[in-house]
Amino acid sequence: MEVCPNCGTQVSEGADRCPACGLPRNLPIHAEDGTVLGHTFATVHGHRPDAQASPASGPGSGHSAPSADPFSLPPTTSTGPTDSTAAPPRQPRTRLMMILVPILVGALVLGVATALVIRAVRDDGPVAGPASPATAPDSNAPTPDAPTPEDPTPEPSTVPPSTTAPPTTEPPVDRDALLRRTASGVVTVVATGCSDDDQAPRATGFQISDTEVVTSWAAVSGAVALVVLDPQGDPVPATLDRAAADEGVAVLKTSRALGGHEFELADAELTTGATAYGLTADLLYGSAAELTDVAIGEVGDHRAELDLASGERVPGGPIVNGDGEVVGIEARDGNRSVLLDATLIRQALDADDFPGTDCSTMRGPQGPLPLLEGDNQTLETYFAAINAGKHDKVWSLLGPQVRGDKQKTIDGWRSVYDFNIRIDEAGDDRYRVRFDSIFAEGQGPEPDMTCARWTLTYRISGGRIVAAATDKGSTGWRHC
Repeated sequence: MEVCPNCGTQVSEGADRCPACGLPRNLPIHAEDGTVLGHTFATVHGHRPDAQASPASGPGSGHSAPSADPFSLPPTTSTGPTDSTAAPPRQPRTRLMMILVPILVGALVLGVATALVIRAVRDDGPVAGPASPATAPDSNAPTPDAPTPEDPTPEPSTVPPSTTAPPTTEPPVDRDALLRRTASGVVTVVATGCSDDDQAPRATGFQISDTEVVTSWAAVSGAVALVVLDPQGDPVPATLDRAAADEGVAVLKTSRALGGHEFELADAELTTGATAYGLTADLLYGSAAELTDVAIGEVGDHRAELDLASGERVPGGPIVNGDGEVVGIEARDGNRSVLLDATLIRQALDADDFPGTDCSTMRGPQGPLPLLEGDNQTLETYFAAINAGKHDKVWSLLGPQVRGDKQKTIDGWRSVYDFNIRIDEAGDDRYRVRFDSIFAEGQGPEPDMTCARWTLTYRISGGRIVAAATDKGSTGWRHC
């Protein structure tokens, strides 16, 4: 029987390997004549482990290192004959490696942990607490700044965190606030004279300065008398100052400051599908400024269609964006409303003059009589006939007491348009009436007047006006 040097198991003489661990029994035993008598287990440096040694565990545990190695196991002695001439086999140092590898791995882990702690302290500052004694750095640990596979160096950010902001959306337009801010700059233009527009001469206008109003050229192209009705409905005499006639835009000059909101022109180009807001006013009939949502339709050469039926709207008003800037002016194309953009408005502002019109058939704004207050059929018919140019009808409503030269009287009526008509007092057959009139120069109380504010008391008998008197001590009129 022989003891296995690897695990200490008793091995029979005929076995070619250890039945427990499988260690081969491949070292030949020679007789003196060289005959192989059998085989035994290999030895290390001529020694075999003692039969009483404790079994080891793990791979490579049957090998020992030289005694000079500080990690070597105690040498073993041989229990059987050996061939003194045979060279011992090379013994790998598996046991030594098994001991060294954990030590080296532990040192590496300790070094990495130390580097991470140093980096954290450097980036975040020292952690408050009791001071600890300094320790010598591990010679095997990597330097704190050296990147390791466990500690890759991050790429620096190229965008400062403070510049990153969540996406924002435009707040909805406060339509009521927009109207309140701009309404005082929206006016109504009233003209008398010639016009090539069936609905003219009456239009919306808007202030661009204290004494300048932009409006539709079609409403004022043949005017012999013009007024701008301010938001209170009071008439302010105006004159046609300049125009881009081919583009449909006119600029008026008022006789005094209006004091309303002054619009600014937008620089942005029109965009199909954009939302805008149309402002219009018909102060001739007591309708103050109104705001309507409009969609910009197909955009052409400085013009755009508006998704808005013109209907009873009075053209010439501004189309504004959410900031109240004018992107264009509303004009009429048949029964449709179209937009003339801010570029065309600038052309009118830069113009020096405007084309003249040969006006032979004058008329005022078309539409119902703007009789705002009071009720008297004779007076209503009288004023409506004057405004409609039905001069024979007007003549028929005058009694013999107030008639003069018929032709001269009718010629004086041709350019007259009366509005803001109010019956202040009514009793028996007398009616005190206040009204405003526009007329051509030379047809009013003074040669250069084109607008007057009247206060007259009419006496009516048999459906006719038989007298028109002024208040005592009054001329019956004053300047607009």
